[in-house]
Amino acid sequence: MKVLVLGATGSIGKQAIDVICRLNYELVGFSYYKNHSEAKNIINQLNPGYVLCHSDNKHNKNIKSDLIELIDKSKPKVVINAINGSAGIEASLITLSKKKDLLLANKESLIIAGKQLNLIKKNAKTNIFPIDSEHTSLYDLIKNTNKKQIKELIITASGSRYFNLPKSELKKITYQDAINHPNWNMGEEISINSATFINKVYEIVEAYHLFQIAKITPVVEKTSTIHAGVIYQDNSIHLHASTNDMRWSIQSALTQFNNKNNIVRELDIYQKQIKFEKIDFEQYPVFKIAYDILKNPSTTRGAVLVCINEFALNLFRNNKINFLQISELIIDFYWNYKHKKIDDIWQINDLIFKIKEEISTKYSHLSK
Repeated sequence: MKVLVLGATGSIGKQAIDVICRLNYELVGFSYYKNHSEAKNIINQLNPGYVLCHSDNKHNKNIKSDLIELIDKSKPKVVINAINGSAGIEASLITLSKKKDLLLANKESLIIAGKQLNLIKKNAKTNIFPIDSEHTSLYDLIKNTNKKQIKELIITASGSRYFNLPKSELKKITYQDAINHPNWNMGEEISINSATFINKVYEIVEAYHLFQIAKITPVVEKTSTIHAGVIYQDNSIHLHASTNDMRWSIQSALTQFNNKNNIVRELDIYQKQIKFEKIDFEQYPVFKIAYDILKNPSTTRGAVLVCINEFALNLFRNNKINFLQISELIIDFYWNYKHKKIDDIWQINDLIFKIKEEISTKYSHLSK
């Protein structure tokens, strides 16, 4: 099968290429941002026909036409979107509009424009397959289930190392502390999002748009052995477990859950002590944002959350704010922003640019 990977030099992108090689699929092209040495390694190893290096200018007007040309020329069967952050939204829109199946690792696409992406998907008669352990697990659990039988979805969080720590301790967490996840080998940004629970906020919204089920509950399971669960109307619960390896999720998306190769190691269930812990939304109020977004689709809410989170992470990275202030900044801006309806999804990059300008202006004193 012919595969195009967008964001190939990042953490998920590199793992995707490993899976593509193990499945003997063909990498017909890839895009990357600025990791030229890793891009050269991919070219030397696999000799793909088409390569796109994204400009350092994140508001580059040529990105859309470049992505369209890359898809048109490489002619993939499926496209993996592993681009990091809000920069990945346009790639998702273009992929589906080009009638290609979208294998989606870029959470922000669904956070910002989940309803619009589903409409494009429906009209183009294509599919969105998640690359995310929780949503891949949910997909596997409910793929042959009548949704009327489902009462509730469960997604798990590790809680990183910081779950239930007092605020006095949270303030002391450094950037280097936060990027080292206890269970997963992930990129820096998603590791911090995991520590702040913003990643789980994203995943609640993501699950809603993927499965069209509104009742979604996050719980802490510190070993990251159980990734998700389904509670049925008869009160039975099905849980999904696998080893902590994103390649299983990537493989499942690429094969559409027809996994025949043992790419990841078998889970040793005897080495795990599994315990579920409830998350207090008063202690972690960022979760309230997720359910506000679900109640108000097709608005700027998702874009605002993504933009303020990216801004806060950059401040934290540069020692301008402490760890605890990441969530405080997000909550302050999100709930005070005058949200509005998104009229034209194809102008989303312009909207994101404007939101980021508003954020930079409001919190300019923190950047000094």
